[in-house]
Amino acid sequence: MSNPGDNYDANNDELNQPLYKTHIYMIPLHMRAAMLRYIEHGVQPGVFLEAVLTNNLTNAVLCADNMNQSALVNYVNYLYRYAPWQCWGSEVKYNLWCQAKGLESFDETPNKD
Repeated sequence: MSNPGDNYDANNDELNQPLYKTHIYMIPLHMRAAMLRYIEHGVQPGVFLEAVLTNNLTNAVLCADNMNQSALVNYVNYLYRYAPWQCWGSEVKYNLWCQAKGLESFDETPNKD
């Protein structure tokens, strides 16, 4: 009989993952890849996600599909609680994040402290 701990793999341990990855479930499934590409590599997303990231509520609402409209509070909570603070909140931060190629420009995941 095997011990449950025998199959433990520290490389796949959810506790070793950055918070923006472990909480990506808060974002609608069809938007998760775009959010991760933006955070990790600074890849510009579509107009809806850009509006969310730049804190432009009017454009976010106008560009959102029904699922994204319903999830706007989740986007705000996800960004505020789990995303690097440098990557969202204004057009300036958004543009700098894209120019820097996201987390690629950091040695490790930046934190909020």
